Amino acid sequence: YKDRGRRITSWVPEEMKRKWGTRYIGSLAPQLLHVLESYIGHKYNLPKLDMFSVANKPGIGGMENWGLIMYQKDSLMQGKRSTVKDMERVIFTISHELAHHWFGNSVTVADWCGMWFQEAIPTFLHGHIPFKHSYDLDMVNKIKWLARKEVMRDECLIFDYSGPLRNLDDPKADKLFTPLHYLKGASLLYMIESLVTPNVFQKALQSFYVKYNDSYATEEELWEEVETAVGEGGVKGKRKAPKTLSEIMEGWVTSVGHPIVVVNRKENGQLSLAQRVCLDTSALIVDGDWWIPISYTTSSDPNFVSTEPQRWVEPEPQDFQNINVTLEDDEWIIFNVLGSGFYRVQYDDVTWKLLIDQLKKDTAGDAEEAVIPPINRAILIGDSFFTIREGKDWVKTFEMMDYVKNETSALVWDALYSHIELYYRSFPKEMRDMFQKYVQFLVKPAFLRAIDVQAWEKAFFRVVESVNDRAVREPVFDLSWDMKLPAVKTFSSEVALQVLNRSFDARIIPSEVQTKLWCVAVSTENPEIFEYVYNTYHDKKDTKERAKVLESLMCSKTHTTLLLNMILKNNVAGSKATLKVEIQQFMLYHWPDECEDILSFIEKNKDNIVEDDSELEEFQDYAVNPPTICKNKTLEIFGNITESPVNTFYEDFGQEPLNWLVNHQNEWI
Repeated sequence: YKDRGRRITSWVPEEMKRKWGTRYIGSLAPQLLHVLESYIGHKYNLPKLDMFSVANKPGIGGMENWGLIMYQKDSLMQGKRSTVKDMERVIFTISHELAHHWFGNSVTVADWCGMWFQEAIPTFLHGHIPFKHSYDLDMVNKIKWLARKEVMRDECLIFDYSGPLRNLDDPKADKLFTPLHYLKGASLLYMIESLVTPNVFQKALQSFYVKYNDSYATEEELWEEVETAVGEGGVKGKRKAPKTLSEIMEGWVTSVGHPIVVVNRKENGQLSLAQRVCLDTSALIVDGDWWIPISYTTSSDPNFVSTEPQRWVEPEPQDFQNINVTLEDDEWIIFNVLGSGFYRVQYDDVTWKLLIDQLKKDTAGDAEEAVIPPINRAILIGDSFFTIREGKDWVKTFEMMDYVKNETSALVWDALYSHIELYYRSFPKEMRDMFQKYVQFLVKPAFLRAIDVQAWEKAFFRVVESVNDRAVREPVFDLSWDMKLPAVKTFSSEVALQVLNRSFDARIIPSEVQTKLWCVAVSTENPEIFEYVYNTYHDKKDTKERAKVLESLMCSKTHTTLLLNMILKNNVAGSKATLKVEIQQFMLYHWPDECEDILSFIEKNKDNIVEDDSELEEFQDYAVNPPTICKNKTLEIFGNITESPVNTFYEDFGQEPLNWLVNHQNEWI
């Protein structure tokens, strides 16, 4: 392509030259360059840009070089029927690597400890790509949500995962390129943008680029440019912040984890706030050390446009801080408008109830007229799971979930699915079974919408669906299957058999549900369905397409050895680390029922799976509670037998959550 006097060339394997994905990428790259040039205020200053599609390398989406960007083949080559997630990943990868021309190549990070903001700036910029190029109508909020889903969750639950963005003591290479740096870093930049306004932050980035072009910089120098762009007095004098930007950001960049803002509401409606650290369940009461910008809106004057902070929570560990806000008895408040700050909120009982009532009103009417926007609805779902400290908090979560029966936002269903998947296995069996029926009741209306075959046909032949209508199918279908909604297996097997009988066009099955639909059909152990999917696997030439079909085949529990050998054969790169993870994932679904075949396979192929026998110990957590017939072999191969930990849910939270489910079961059974 010739674009404004420069040549942009896409280099792809011969067999991909005429593919739709190649043409799409070739036309997209110049448009993204124009957007970035406009935002940064400076043109791409090279006469050419080469984009190479290279052999797949696990974990690497792309790599920026001076005038040459190398992309993993699978991260680019998509088709018209690719999933929303895959298309978003293409746009993110291209825009991210292009943005590195300005921030990464031209302006370089001064030291490894500051690598986080070199990755955060391109991620931040991706959110500002106009709608028509971003494949999502709300990319800023999507990035904020991904940060909450992929970073906040693990910071709370996995202590070893969490760490400061700038780690002066241990800047290890394997911890420099994680979601922590990309997504949390970008979220902090959005937080600063909310403080100083988008125009001022854009001006600061532009001057930062000019000042440090062909040089290197630290985050402190970025903060200085922001202060200068704000004007005389900086954020402290002009934006009424309690400290300078450098002092505010110090806690965010160097502290482990993230804060939970705890809301206290007195009987007279007066509010006060405190902060706690979210590291893991036992650490919720640990004192925090952040200057937290507090944006909020209330039911008396709902405003989900302005995200500027109106109050601040100081890093005072011992007391609740009065914020000079008093509510009427029936008035709700939402903190952290549009997720502008990287923190969770633990609301008081009265506010939770008022918010739940509002959510029910919003979803009972026209979605366009809802008061609370999707990003804040998703945040409320997530926060309700992660601020649990006693039994009554689980009850609030269950009550919060009740409103989703009429929910249509993909963002909210993704929030619900990801949190249920994470938590429900911790319930005692009787409670888990009852909770499952509750979720079946909640998800069924959405599932029936997701499997509307007439809508599938229209979308395939003539109607362009919205991104949300496409994206919502995946979490709804996945949640329905995980919660054992009977209609999932019935529908999937019927569609599969109709495809086999050539009375159903398999092409119209949306890509968002295709893999899971065939997985469910295969799980029925119908030999004709298995044979059809097995033959489809062998008909596929593309490695990625084969992997998707193989994922469906994995849902059979009667072909263990065959499936494990297919995993081995499909590992074309010969990566032992990749193979080890894939077998562990297989064991999550197939152990202990198929333990004999699994152990026999690992024993026979261990030289292809691990570098030495000591690595087999990593399988112990996947081989929990082996049956008698497999105990000796499990001990011999993995070196130890892991027993399931004693379930302490009732000890930790009492009977209140179970009692709520029991008392309400007549509503959904």
